[in-house]
Amino acid sequence: NGLKAKEGNYKKASTRRKIDLCVVHWDASLTSRNTQKILDKRGLSAHFLIDNDGTIFQTMDLNDIAYHTGDWTNNTSIGIEIANAYYPKYQKWYVENGFPARPDWSNIEVHGRELEPFLGFYDIQIRSLENLMSWIHKNLAIPLNFPADPSGKVLSGVMPDIKKFRGFVGHFHL
Repeated sequence: NGLKAKEGNYKKASTRRKIDLCVVHWDASLTSRNTQKILDKRGLSAHFLIDNDGTIFQTMDLNDIAYHTGDWTNNTSIGIEIANAYYPKYQKWYVENGFPARPDWSNIEVHGRELEPFLGFYDIQIRSLENLMSWIHKNLAIPLNFPADPSGKVLSGVMPDIKKFRGFVGHFHL
């Protein structure tokens, strides 16, 4: 019952690649299965998908190059997609399908503008992401760094000098 990236939607690496980044995406889809179908259709891929119940799916070999960022960072990164339909109108779907209501998030700024209120992640998804990040850190030597200002606050926009950064980023940092 696993999920697998579609052949041709990623590139087999011919040598061991150097991985500098782990890019976390918010997939705006109801479930990881839906996400995989959309990725397949669009010619995209990600190494991991985190479903609503916290299940982590590895969809491809970590040495292979996923098409998830749309730029040069695919070559040196791992992609993670977290299932969440984002828009509040989908809250009803989650409840009707046996999930608890998602938290409502507001007052979030990205790229210098405040976003409209939206559905947040389940706690179990956040714990799964933390566990996966810890595993990646320990096994692939990706530093537990995040783009932050001098006070330690995570940046909410494109990170300058991303080519020099090693660690974990959100897609909005690219």
